[in-house]
Amino acid sequence: MSNKWEKLQVNIDSSDNAEKDGREEQPSAATAAAEDASKQKADKGAGPIAHIDWWLKHNFPGHEYAVSFGFLGLITAILLFLIGFWRTLLVVILVTLGVAIGQKFDGDPKIFTFFHNLFRSRDER
Repeated sequence: MSNKWEKLQVNIDSSDNAEKDGREEQPSAATAAAEDASKQKADKGAGPIAHIDWWLKHNFPGHEYAVSFGFLGLITAILLFLIGFWRTLLVVILVTLGVAIGQKFDGDPKIFTFFHNLFRSRDER
């Protein structure tokens, strides 16, 4: 455990020296290797979701969900303009139902649990 703290101290000291010299610190070889390994893992058949996740974390660190939900809002707006409100609502309901059924078969029924908790009586709470 003390080795991690020593490495942390060394990294802090080296960043302080770089700031004093007025130059930017280049990423370490270990950081670059870890980033390359995560990209290769995303590229090696982990699926498109893993690749998109890596791309979001790499290009928008700390803002992955904002970008994802912004894109979801864009798709919803396009659907609303192209097919109308009621058809878009039907698409959203059917997709949510499909995800809920998939979660049920996966053994992790989060959507079913949410609606069960939402509509149960106050006596059961």
